[in-house]
Amino acid sequence: MFSAEVLGPTVEVLARLAGDGPAVEFAIGTGRVAIPLSEAGVAVSGIELSHAMIARLRQKVGEDRIPVVQGDMT
Repeated sequence: MFSAEVLGPTVEVLARLAGDGPAVEFAIGTGRVAIPLSEAGVAVSGIELSHAMIARLRQKVGEDRIPVVQGDMT
């Protein structure tokens, strides 16, 4: 799922589905999908249980670009 051959088409489909609207990613993790989706022009936010994963995401992008709530999705 990390290869460009898989991730690229996945992001294209998700961006098309989002249209002009925002997207929320559950278990956003390190932003493997959220960052390229944001770069495609989709307003992305997420939820993530792991503080360590959010910290890794924050090394890549700031809260102003991809807001994340730390919590349990249940």
